[in-house]
Amino acid sequence: MAAKNEIDTLIADKKPRFIIVLGDLPKHDNSTKGDSDNVRHNIEQVLAYFKDSAHIPAGVPLVYVPGNNDSWNGDYSAFTLPDSIYTMYSYPFVHVDSGASPNHACIANDSLQKSLGCFSMYPLGKANKLKVIVLNTVIFTSSRSFRYSNDPQLQTIDATTEINWLLTQLEQAAQNDEKVLLAMHVPPGLDGFAGTDMWYDKDIENIFLKAVEKYQNNIAGLLAGHTHMDGLRLLMDSSSHVDALLLSVPGIAPGHGNNPAVKLVAYNDSDYALKNFTAYYMNFWNADGTGTLRDWDSSFSFSPIATGYDISSMSMLTWFQKNNDTANINKLVYSIYTDKSKKPETSSFANEINRSIYIPYPK
Repeated sequence: MAAKNEIDTLIADKKPRFIIVLGDLPKHDNSTKGDSDNVRHNIEQVLAYFKDSAHIPAGVPLVYVPGNNDSWNGDYSAFTLPDSIYTMYSYPFVHVDSGASPNHACIANDSLQKSLGCFSMYPLGKANKLKVIVLNTVIFTSSRSFRYSNDPQLQTIDATTEINWLLTQLEQAAQNDEKVLLAMHVPPGLDGFAGTDMWYDKDIENIFLKAVEKYQNNIAGLLAGHTHMDGLRLLMDSSSHVDALLLSVPGIAPGHGNNPAVKLVAYNDSDYALKNFTAYYMNFWNADGTGTLRDWDSSFSFSPIATGYDISSMSMLTWFQKNNDTANINKLVYSIYTDKSKKPETSSFANEINRSIYIPYPK
């Protein structure tokens, strides 16, 4: 209830232009992560809340990104949902027109939405030239505990289909002089908990990262979830130039050592460059490792803690391009947020995803 109240308050007070839910709608419960009525009921509960109870103004589109918990057939499985989810809850978006609209949120391409979970849309209308591309990056992951499909070839086929679809979407955006915001659940790079690769197929990851390099002038930024932690990932080329900035959004529940949180991202109205973010959170964790439910009365923003950041003339990306060195990165590591290791990650994919930051909430 506290999280719902905070979301309602932020929507009313901050008036976001659009909202993105970055996946994993049902609660985590290891005993019911498979194909179960409990998981399906939880998916419907969250969808019903956002559609009917979240007090989202009619002009504010809401977009769902598929997570590993969101498939009807179980955790990490191939994406599938019954028709009732689409008809009853307007999945995967609310307040979005099905046809092209110049100044109202509308679909750009949903040819693979029901089969793979990926799609693109214009959150501010097609005339405003900001395209959100939603990827189902669960396809690029693997799980020892859960099977993607009984067909051993299907995941490879789906991954190839999705990455080729993405390349087409990016090329169209470049030809149309559009800016792109890429949204996904599982980010590329290393897992901050296990130290292993998030995406199992390194060929697919390399294609993705080289596409980010090629279309960096069109990509405003990337958003991801999955880690449950607030975070930043710097996507670099072979010369360590920062091509793009990925913002990791923390979990709404504290089950993985994070404080429950949501993130508000500010962008430039003219070129959609990401200018700032503010994380609003509940200071749940105590020094002894126990948790206490409190009010959502804490927050922090990027701009005051990035040394020398001039929000009037810089974007967060240009700040990292200028300050991509160990000293400046480590200042952020110990002043914003971090995972349990409290160290920047070093990717095994050299010169591509070079560094990822997870910094703990200010104490």
